[in-house]
This record gives sequence, C-alpha cells and structure tokens, in this order.
Amino acid sequence: GHQFDIREMSGEVKKYDVIVIGGGSGGSAFSRRAAGYGAKVAIIDRGVKYINGIRNGAGPGGTCVNVGCVPKKVMFMAAGVREMLSDSVGVARGYGYEIKAKDLNLDWS
Repeated sequence: GHQFDIREMSGEVKKYDVIVIGGGSGGSAFSRRAAGYGAKVAIIDRGVKYINGIRNGAGPGGTCVNVGCVPKKVMFMAAGVREMLSDSVGVARGYGYEIKAKDLNLDWS
C-alpha cells in the first residue's frame, strides 16, 4: 500500500501508513486499532497553547479528557462525596459519624 512521508521536528523523514489529525478520543482510538493491525500511525495534534492566560486547544486526549466531560465528572463526584459526609443530611451520620461542613475543606491545587 501507499505510505506517507512526514518530516519530524528533528528534520528526519519517516514513513507512515496512516496519518490521523487530532489526538482526541476518536483519533486515538482509531490509531490504536490501526496500530493493532500492524499499521505505522502518526497522530498530528496542535497541542495546548496559553494565550494571555487562556487555554487554547485541548491537546492529546481531546476536549472530553482534558477540559470537558472527565474533569466535570471528577468535580461532580467530589461534590457528591462532600454532600454525603456533611452535617445532618449526610449518609455518614447514619453510620455514626458526625462531620461538620466547616471541617470538610477541599484543596483543588
């Protein structure tokens, strides 16, 4: 079959069977599948830049993994755990724990 030449940042030219544009979930899944069938795969992704402190581009892994669904789910789950632990509404109280909301500080740094 036909192969594609790509000049790497080092200047070296390499041959690939498949070139995938975008390293998000679809691009990376396709790349893994193609490589599993023996194809030599190159992924082209613009990566992440910060312009005036604002993130531009999701980078390898795509939007969902880096700035979308996954981070949202982590924050949602952390909030749910805190809610279950705190004060009289918390599930923890039913197990004999008494944890005050003021004692449940979360440091995201």
